[in-house]
Amino acid sequence: MGLELKIASANMEHWIVADGELIDGRKRKPRDFETKLAWAKSVFGATRPHIIGMQEIYDDSIQKAFEDFGPYKFHYSGGARQQVALATTLPLAGEPDAIKMIQQLEKPIEITRNGLTLKVDSLSRPILRARLVHEGETLTVFVAHLKSKIPSYGDDPQQTYPEEELLTADFSARPLGNLVSLARRAAEAAALRREVVQEAEAFPDRPIIVCGDLNDDAGAVTTDMVLGDSMRTFIENRHQLSDEQLDIIYGRLHQHLLTSAQDAQTRTSAQSEFHTAVHEGRFSTLDHVFLSRHFFPKPRVVRGVFKQSYFFNYYEVANDHLVDDASEFAPRKPASTDHGVVFVYCKKAAAAAPLDAEPAHVAPNQPNDLALV
Repeated sequence: MGLELKIASANMEHWIVADGELIDGRKRKPRDFETKLAWAKSVFGATRPHIIGMQEIYDDSIQKAFEDFGPYKFHYSGGARQQVALATTLPLAGEPDAIKMIQQLEKPIEITRNGLTLKVDSLSRPILRARLVHEGETLTVFVAHLKSKIPSYGDDPQQTYPEEELLTADFSARPLGNLVSLARRAAEAAALRREVVQEAEAFPDRPIIVCGDLNDDAGAVTTDMVLGDSMRTFIENRHQLSDEQLDIIYGRLHQHLLTSAQDAQTRTSAQSEFHTAVHEGRFSTLDHVFLSRHFFPKPRVVRGVFKQSYFFNYYEVANDHLVDDASEFAPRKPASTDHGVVFVYCKKAAAAAPLDAEPAHVAPNQPNDLALV
């Protein structure tokens, strides 16, 4: 298998077999399916990722995209439209619930705070959790597709609500549709983060990968919710705490840490923007791959022995096929997808590097404080 670990995340934009019914009732033309299939084969065949997290999968015909270049196993949530899926060359871990679909929440995301009441007990699309084995190491992969930015004006998508009628709509009420979508996406981000935290606490030495269409940019609140608290999180009354208490805090932050592969790349690259979507002239990064602490060196403020399991090497986005569909002058390109495909390249660490002497805790405004790399 080799020490390299290649990860991809791809929203496949209504992937469905030839003559299958699309979300608007139209049928997928056989010629369009074959064109899209050829495109998928070229994109994935060039890199042959070990792990491919996918969104907007309507059926298992996506397996045809991988049949020519590897023994991929396909795991699919099935059921209703726009589901998530995982294609992987890695075997499942030999443990219960090695593959799990999470949609109905055992514990709802529920708050009653600051005059706001919110309760979400099911996700718009399931989270796929897979426990896989790579080079003798078990790792956990989450594939997710959070609620879109499309405004939600009512419960029935087949019905037209007053706010949608631009001729007569109350324009002061239209933002409430965005509010509903944002609230749901935030709740789903909280649910995904909860799953990550539970996995990190149950298996502290197990690498975690989160990949998916999170429907918001890097730096957006909902995206940061999935990443969780950073090593630079403000510590209240920091200078009144003992070194032992700080050790506990930094250790806990590190245990639950996720890092965006895009952010890791921009630290060492002149390129600072990698877009995965273009809409109404806006370039966005909606598709992400997040990596746990096991892919990066230990921060200097974290004491004790830590095993780095992998090295993060490179991040890239295949986005040459993207056009702004809102522009009447945009060129029409062959069937592919309206999202860029994210690729992340890592390598298995042969052994944990020996640790130097432990540094003293330094003030948070020092240049080297809390450095991840």
